[in-house]
Amino acid sequence: MCDANTPLPVPSPKPVSTNFDVYAYYLYFRGLTNGADESTGYGYATVVPLYGEQQDPRTMSIDIKWAREHGITTFVMPVAFPDSPWEKRIDTLFLPASDPPFEINYSLMFNAGPYLPGETPAYPLSTGVVKEAREFLSGHLQHPRYKRLPDGRPVIFYFEAGLVAYFMGLDELEKSVDLLRSNLGEDIFLVGDVMAEPFAVKTDPKYQSADYIRRQVKLFDAITSYYMWRAGYEWHSLQDFNHVVTPFQDMIIGYQQACDLWGTIAHKYGAKLVPPISPAGVSDRLLYEAGQYTFLVDRHEGVSYDTAKEMAEIGARYAEPDLKMTIVGAWNECNEGAAIVPSKGFKFGPAHAVRDTFAIEPTGGWPEDYYPPS
Repeated sequence: MCDANTPLPVPSPKPVSTNFDVYAYYLYFRGLTNGADESTGYGYATVVPLYGEQQDPRTMSIDIKWAREHGITTFVMPVAFPDSPWEKRIDTLFLPASDPPFEINYSLMFNAGPYLPGETPAYPLSTGVVKEAREFLSGHLQHPRYKRLPDGRPVIFYFEAGLVAYFMGLDELEKSVDLLRSNLGEDIFLVGDVMAEPFAVKTDPKYQSADYIRRQVKLFDAITSYYMWRAGYEWHSLQDFNHVVTPFQDMIIGYQQACDLWGTIAHKYGAKLVPPISPAGVSDRLLYEAGQYTFLVDRHEGVSYDTAKEMAEIGARYAEPDLKMTIVGAWNECNEGAAIVPSKGFKFGPAHAVRDTFAIEPTGGWPEDYYPPS
């Protein structure tokens, strides 16, 4: 008999089959901006999960149940710069929480760390953080749940590779990729986060060089994007760039334009496209109003099941026929308003849109939405 204060066990997942290989970024943290509560007003409910304020074994089990019942096949988790606690949480928190019956495939994502002006790393990117990340990767590739393609290659992501090239240089990006690929004992399938919004490609002088784009794309087996804050928006000043409040529908159009553009580029240079989507839009309003971000991007206006489904269908339409791989944004990037995890504001809308696009409805119907008892 359970104590009244002991939560009931999380029911086992009822995974659904999919026609696609559906990935979602998983950041194994949930914490919202300090001081944020319902009095914060606009946008608060859309970033608060239906259950759990912090990431712990129970919320991870619930996340896995929700994800597997909505067609997510693989969680992608970051490997960050030295002294980050994130890697330890993969081993001490995520892997134990994802033991059967809550198993889900996982893939790792290399995070290069600081690269923006004024944030120069205290260590050389290509000889410090990359080697640490590679050692961590090599220790995980043989895990039975580590994601591999049918040809046996393990899947690894490189977060914001395009920004590493932009701020640290193509040579540094190339060296880091060479180091990531070396001494792993096998070939890997490396997916580079290099896709930029079409307006940036059209207007930024760096992108006018075909060689600048080619040298990035040819480093990777496939290309994608984490998410594109300003997709479908044309800015003409720094003030415009730093204050983007436009409807989600514009963002949908921008993502389709990006997949058109970068799909052509990828194929030109021998890479695959892993179409990215962002079914819940994106909004950093809480962080901005808390003074933690200096720019405001809010693309939540008009997010609904129908518009989330429209965004999801981009992923299905642009997925490579021989790869059938798409990434549906972040499962639990709550602070930046891009989370698919069922929230108090959007409920199960974005998750249902992902499921209904990529999964196969069981004969008896979809699993019933699980609302954890409070």
